[in-house]
Amino acid sequence: MAKTDKSTILKTGMAKIAEVAKSAKRGSSRRVVAVGLSLGVLVVGAVAAVAVFRPDLKVVDLVNQKVGAAPTLEQLKVAAAKEPKNAALQLDLAHMAFDQGKRELALGAYDTALGLDPRLQSDRVATNLVSCFGTAQQAAAYNVIVKRKVVGAEAGLRKLVGDKRHPVRTGAVAALDKLGKAQRGDWLSLWVADTREDDCDVRRNAVEKLGTFGDKSAIAALRAADKRDEAETPWYRISCLRSSPEDAQKKILARR
Repeated sequence: MAKTDKSTILKTGMAKIAEVAKSAKRGSSRRVVAVGLSLGVLVVGAVAAVAVFRPDLKVVDLVNQKVGAAPTLEQLKVAAAKEPKNAALQLDLAHMAFDQGKRELALGAYDTALGLDPRLQSDRVATNLVSCFGTAQQAAAYNVIVKRKVVGAEAGLRKLVGDKRHPVRTGAVAALDKLGKAQRGDWLSLWVADTREDDCDVRRNAVEKLGTFGDKSAIAALRAADKRDEAETPWYRISCLRSSPEDAQKKILARR
């Protein structure tokens, strides 16, 4: 901020101090004068500090607001638009938008902020992104995590590997894989859960993957899938899984 702006801020604060002092002199005790002067100094300090460290906010707006009041979402949007390369400001906008339920706006701002400065990754950012899984913003959150390499999301994503919702657990494992954090157990949990899905293609793919994966712990799930498939298939229809569960078990047992 220019020196002239700082000077204006100080003059504004001093004017407030003068007003308080005059009022106190007319009919107040020394104690009231001291309190009034202290409040005036606090106003100057607060306004000056915000002006120095947050130059994106207008001084006039700050003086008109109560001391300590945070900027509104609209003010942050305007400030961020004026300073699109200000990573910290974009992050502030993302956090506030997310807290107010404006997730589309928040995800866009998170993407911009992390693109400008990857060091802005934090537990709060990771938690907010992962919390979008299972919502209409899952795809957008997934893209931010993968594109910006938000490795802090690993723990949260792993908790979703066993989620009952197929799109959620699939997205979680896919994100972990893109981050280079997917573990053997993540894939096993995903495919075992998929064998219980109603969608035939999902079940068939899971059975084939488990056969290729070759983990003996999957045999129980394969047998259960085969039993269900047989029970749900009328005599006049070809089953969904056909012989794939048996073939998968043979592959697994053939491994040493």
